[in-house]
Amino acid sequence: MPTNRAHGCGPGHVSGTEAPPLLRTDVPPFDRTSGPKLYAHTIDEFSTWAARVPRAEVDVIRQRIAEARNNTRLLEALDRELWAFPVRDVARHRSILSVIGELKMPSAVPMLIKFVWHDGEITRRGERGGHLRPCSFEADGEEMLRARAAEMLSYIGSPEATEATLDIAARHSMPFVRAAAIDSHMYNAGDTSEAADQLRACVAPDDHFRIGLPRLTRDMDPAEFERAVVAFYQRHPEERPRQPSQSKPPGPSRRSWQPEREE
Repeated sequence: MPTNRAHGCGPGHVSGTEAPPLLRTDVPPFDRTSGPKLYAHTIDEFSTWAARVPRAEVDVIRQRIAEARNNTRLLEALDRELWAFPVRDVARHRSILSVIGELKMPSAVPMLIKFVWHDGEITRRGERGGHLRPCSFEADGEEMLRARAAEMLSYIGSPEATEATLDIAARHSMPFVRAAAIDSHMYNAGDTSEAADQLRACVAPDDHFRIGLPRLTRDMDPAEFERAVVAFYQRHPEERPRQPSQSKPPGPSRRSWQPEREE
């Protein structure tokens, strides 16, 4: 863990330790041949490697998954991992769902549909699962995983998968999951007006505002995205995330030997 700087120390000095090393400038480029191939017995090893791949090199992950396409033993192994409940590692489960989607195998569609509509808890939600959210764009692990499955359905893009995505957008009980289905259908259809009309015809009127929500892409000016977000919250202030309380925690109790302070 990093050590806190001590008050009064000179520049570059850390309390009780030597100065932290300078950032390296001689880091070798990412080795695109690193990491395992994707098989049924390398799922965890592959997921660990993929999590360390630089964002600029994510195409190598897709290529590695594409090489495993039509591997039925791999999909069966992913299916077993998917239904290992309760989920304790949400990030790992998101990775499993991502691999299933990237495989683009038609036989994965029923698996993802079943996961999204699973009647029961996927994660151990406890008290956190029942908390009141400040807006419908925040989610716990339970909703994140169902939403990711909806996104992967849309990504597969077969007629069955598209129909299932629209059904989720129209009927799912979790707002976060509906929002994910709506946005992914728009994205994978190229944000066309036809896709928007298709969604307006099937989703509830209260969800029409979710169609065409601001989305930050790699080629988008961040300032443009920020303006779009501000404009959205001006139109829908009820969706604005609630700011954390600014109230200070109570101070220590007065001891019997301490004099009372005058207010």
